[in-house]
Amino acid sequence: MEKKRNIEIDIVKGLGIILMVMGHCNFPYSKFIYLFHMSVFFIASGYLQKEEYSEDIAGIKIYVWRKLKTLWLPYFIFNTIFVLLNNIFIYMNIYTDNPLILTNAGENIMGLSERFTWGMTVTNIVKSFFFLGGTNMGVAFWFLRALFAASVIMCMLEYILKRIIYGNKHTVNNETDKNIIVLITEMLIAMMLLTVGCFITRSGINARNIPVFLTSYFFMVSGRLFKVIEEKTAKSLTLKKSFSVALYIGVILISLAILIIFNNFTTIDLSRNKYTGIISMIIVSYAGWILMMFTAKLIKHLNLCKILVICGQNSLAVMILHILCFKLVSLIQVLIYNEPCYMLASFPVLKTTNGWWIAYTICGVAIPVTLNKIRRMVTRSKKMTLETKK
Repeated sequence: MEKKRNIEIDIVKGLGIILMVMGHCNFPYSKFIYLFHMSVFFIASGYLQKEEYSEDIAGIKIYVWRKLKTLWLPYFIFNTIFVLLNNIFIYMNIYTDNPLILTNAGENIMGLSERFTWGMTVTNIVKSFFFLGGTNMGVAFWFLRALFAASVIMCMLEYILKRIIYGNKHTVNNETDKNIIVLITEMLIAMMLLTVGCFITRSGINARNIPVFLTSYFFMVSGRLFKVIEEKTAKSLTLKKSFSVALYIGVILISLAILIIFNNFTTIDLSRNKYTGIISMIIVSYAGWILMMFTAKLIKHLNLCKILVICGQNSLAVMILHILCFKLVSLIQVLIYNEPCYMLASFPVLKTTNGWWIAYTICGVAIPVTLNKIRRMVTRSKKMTLETKK
């Protein structure tokens, strides 16, 4: 039986992935988007995570195996593909080793690329196997690595806390508030680990991605907290349809106002664990989640959710392929503006003035979604053919 999807979370993911693409194509208000768009994905993951997996070792094994298939495997496969295509990308000017781009592309350049020897290719593939390394095309893959680490940390810590607090007699029981104690304890631990991660980053200590993992873990636990709060509120509050719409709009406006105010003095870069301050980061991230969640509720309420649900259900494909899809728009610009061929390698985009960011956003979302839907149709067709033969 196919599990029932949470439509509101699909809408949140759809909104979030569109905002991510807009941020990467230098949307004029990208700084505002970066305040919350990535933390919302971690919160959504925590919101959906089931407590049952942390009940015993068998559950943890199943959970880790699922995360390996859904997070590590795409990371490894597509990093490997992009590594193998490196020299072809240089030949096609998708990457470039032409030094002229350093002066002509302005800030839109990742640096010069180098042609890989077989040894370099193997080394980079091995790094990908161990969740290390990366490519220009996989610039957003840090999220997969961070989400995997944060998910495993959350599951294992919950298991340990349940054993410490309740011993081996504890089981998930939605009719009691026993698990609230575990959640509160985990939230306190998450806050301490967030502080540790902040200290490591600001001290300049080389700890690889550990600070990013700790911050991601904090937001995943926050997602569980939001889930519990919503469940408790839903049980005690029943609203008429007209009042629901008014409430949704009111909450959206308040959270949006908070984000606009904090945008004046707050910057967030979760990929490098750099932010203005812990408190301000938590405030804008929570405000962003509330903004996105209540927007999703309003959209669902008004039956306007189909396109966003599709985007949300294909968000992984968009994250993996959007940078490569940007190149189609950059190629059109190279032809229209008679730019040198090497300018195609401008990263992540070439020109976003005169509304070009809209074209980048459409290509960065629509093409991956379409390709992924085709892949699913082909896979489903093959499966049906095999079942028929049996």
